[in-house]
Amino acid sequence: MLGKTRKPRAASIQWRLVFIYVLVIVVVMQAVSIYLVADIQKMLELSFEKGLERTASLLAGKLEDKIEDEEYFKIIIQDELKYQRPSEDTSEYGYNILLFSSDFKKLHGSGGPDDYEFWVDEVLLNAAENSYFSSIKKDATLQRRYQNSCLRIDGEDGTQGYIYIVADMEQQVYSKVSDIRSTLLMGTGITLIIAMVLSLALARTITRPIKELTLSAAEIARGNFSQQIEVHSGDEIGQLGEMFNSMAGRLSQTLGEISNEKSKMDAIFTYMSNGVIAFDITGELIHINPRAKELLVLPDKEETQLVDEIIEKLEIEDIAQTVSLNRLLIREVALPYDGGRIIRVQQAPFKREQQHNGIIMVLEDITEQQKLDRMRREFIANVSHELKTPLTNIQIRIQTLQEYLTEKNMTATQLIHAVQAGWKMLNIEPDKIKSLMPAEAADEYDLTYQQLINIYQWQVECIQQKMLPVIVSETTRMNKLVRDLLQLSQLDSEYVELNKRRVSLNNLLSQVVERMMTTAKEKGTIINYQSASNVGDVLADSDAIEQVAANVLSNAIKYSPTNSEINVELGVEGAFAVVNIIDNGIGIPAEDLTRIFERFYRVDKARSRQLGGTGLGLAIAKQMIEAHGGKIDIFSTVGKGTEVRFTVPLLEVED
Repeated sequence: MLGKTRKPRAASIQWRLVFIYVLVIVVVMQAVSIYLVADIQKMLELSFEKGLERTASLLAGKLEDKIEDEEYFKIIIQDELKYQRPSEDTSEYGYNILLFSSDFKKLHGSGGPDDYEFWVDEVLLNAAENSYFSSIKKDATLQRRYQNSCLRIDGEDGTQGYIYIVADMEQQVYSKVSDIRSTLLMGTGITLIIAMVLSLALARTITRPIKELTLSAAEIARGNFSQQIEVHSGDEIGQLGEMFNSMAGRLSQTLGEISNEKSKMDAIFTYMSNGVIAFDITGELIHINPRAKELLVLPDKEETQLVDEIIEKLEIEDIAQTVSLNRLLIREVALPYDGGRIIRVQQAPFKREQQHNGIIMVLEDITEQQKLDRMRREFIANVSHELKTPLTNIQIRIQTLQEYLTEKNMTATQLIHAVQAGWKMLNIEPDKIKSLMPAEAADEYDLTYQQLINIYQWQVECIQQKMLPVIVSETTRMNKLVRDLLQLSQLDSEYVELNKRRVSLNNLLSQVVERMMTTAKEKGTIINYQSASNVGDVLADSDAIEQVAANVLSNAIKYSPTNSEINVELGVEGAFAVVNIIDNGIGIPAEDLTRIFERFYRVDKARSRQLGGTGLGLAIAKQMIEAHGGKIDIFSTVGKGTEVRFTVPLLEVED
């Protein structure tokens, strides 16, 4: 009979906790040991090196100005060696003192390559340059480390020689470090045993109630939502038990809510104006709403039978590659329906638990939008033509009037030709011409000179009556187009006279804000106006300042998203009244801020035209503010908003 398979202890959370606790202790102890041993080794090395430095300094002081006395320096060095070599076992390899002259000639001691009379190494060279130098070297033959320290002996006449000390570090430094390391290792082992016992006891107190919770949770997973868990404590495990108890009651309610939400989503997908198609990661069609079928003109079949037609009509070359794309993709597809239908396909991945699970395609019929764009382009072309047409009409008619109004001494033949040209310009038919001429005249050649003059003058009057209204109409059209340019030109002339008078800037801004409220409400935008209590009157042209404020506030409304806020603030800084208009709109790129006040300069030309911008508003505002002796600045961050700040001198300063 088969029994239940017993899981190994390694799979139990109890042993995992024990392992983690022990591992943490081992890692911490090892980290502390490594740091402590390294620090102690460094300290011992430094202490050993300082001792050699003191010895070298003591010897240098005794040998100063006596380095040439061989008998003397041998006695001094031998005395020091006896002190440093207390036992006969301490050879010169354990501690050695060498004496060099200023030209690196060895005066006392043995050592160096082949025991040459003259030799130098990097320690001597650095000591010659820096007075003292020390270095740790390892003897590859003896496998021992030595501290090499060299001190320059200086006298009144300069460098006299060098004291070079070589000392074995193994006994006094590294053997001690090794003893400390062994002690720490033994302590780590003892700590590890104690930690294992304590962690095992602690783990059991945690895992016992978890096992009980696991059994109860299994019952709930089988659908027994009436299962209740006995709570034995008020700690985190007890809280987990209470959560399990409440979960059973809420799970049924949650499943019902999920079902309702699914019904809502189905209704949204069914009746939304855009088409929705979803593929899973394998390329299988998992959802298509009725609007998508309508846009793609798909037959009423099972969803699984529509995949090939969807791929063909959406021009999908490789469905496997398409569903694997993990980024937003927007493209347009032309369909041969209703005289040409254009569908914009927005494709984006959807994820489940941070894993790519398929793609959703949103289909939008942009046929009308494309038509509107085409109409907009045609409108721009027509506007360009309309700008050229009135100018041409005015020019032709003025030239004609100049031609006819200029007094000329014409001969009879020239006058006949002029009258004939006048009939053509007035578009008078031949039968009508005969009725306008004397009865006895068959044509212009039968008329007297005076009769020709009379007809010519009558033609001039008719031409004036025909052309002057056209010139007036075309001029009115052109006047509307050049009004902003004329105002800007007047400001440029520096001779424009501003109608300055005492103005309450607070009242003026309140009126502008109130007037712009209607436009703002259409976008759901809120305009907040706040004024400091100490703002005095200004000496300004109220119409000009009102135009500036209205222009800036209008831009803030245009380029802010719906349901946003615009703050208009009035305050005082020194001798100026300061107006700040702050929005949270699309912002202006940093590279465009330096050119924002240039004429006809627009950051987004297409968007600016769409919103009715001409690129002259801020240029006019800058000129007007500067004409009042103030300053206007713009601060902006893309995606966060824009702040327009302008100042106007207070009346007291003007006086």
